[in-house]
Amino acid sequence: MKQEKTVANSRFATERPQAREYIRREKLIPDVVISHGKLFWDGWTARRPDGRRVMLPDAFATQLLVMTKAGEWGDLSRVILDWNKHTLVRDAIERKTPHSHLDSREWQPSGKTRGASA
Repeated sequence: MKQEKTVANSRFATERPQAREYIRREKLIPDVVISHGKLFWDGWTARRPDGRRVMLPDAFATQLLVMTKAGEWGDLSRVILDWNKHTLVRDAIERKTPHSHLDSREWQPSGKTRGASA
């Protein structure tokens, strides 16, 4: 059986200071979604403080993963990195699918976490 790729078992990439500065300045958080108790992220999208989603270029997405893995927004090590599942849950949240799940929602960082969301 294939092991799911998670933030915890993803490769740790190198630090990108300019990307980190941008992520913190814009107060971006990873666009993690929750469905039936599981957390999903595509590894590319982030959310602004006003809730708008943005697709990040490679260097910025990689830095967001580095910061996520380091615990910048709390323990997100269980987040499953899966573009397809993230898209399905995101569509359910936005009611774009006829079978929208009632148990689907956006993840929000707790008030006690450090980093860009603080």
